Amino acid sequence: MSNKSQRTLLFDIILSQYGPMVSKICYMYGCDDEQRKDLYQ
Repeated sequence: MSNKSQRTLLFDIILSQYGPMVSKICYMYGCDDEQRKDLYQ
């Protein structure tokens, strides 16, 4: 497995674990949907 694919896999695991919490934080700080999407990225 290449280093890039390992990083991608690790990122996907982390995002699946912490994604909902990040979404909630973005919802608290964002004023509208577009700003929330930008914050999430």
